Amino acid sequence: MDFADNGALNTLKWILGQSPGTPPPGLFIQLHVGDPGKDGTANIAGETTRVSATFAAAANTGTDGRAETVTAADVEWTGVSTAETYSHVSIWDAVTAGGCWYKGAMTQPITVAAGSDFVFPAGEKISHS
Repeated sequence: MDFADNGALNTLKWILGQSPGTPPPGLFIQLHVGDPGKDGTANIAGETTRVSATFAAAANTGTDGRAETVTAADVEWTGVSTAETYSHVSIWDAVTAGGCWYKGAMTQPITVAAGSDFVFPAGEKISHS
């Protein structure tokens, strides 16, 4: 998972003591059909609903300065609006508007039919874009 511009800026401000550093009150996943871009607004899926998500504890993943987390519970969209293939997600601090904090590729793209349910499963990793 990579920082979006908003996430990188706010994290750096917190580390430098330039802002209070209050964590967002919740995190919400937005689906994408391609790379979300630096601010999480590119390639948004036709299914535009953001769904609340919880995450497991973050951990270092090796010697390259990266850390990761996984979803702690299933994240479900009921009756998606559009037939499409989801390949990426972005993580926001609000169900609408708000700021994008992170973005990344799904483990593998998943094609859905309009009206079907889509589940981003517990334990799913979000890879680097």
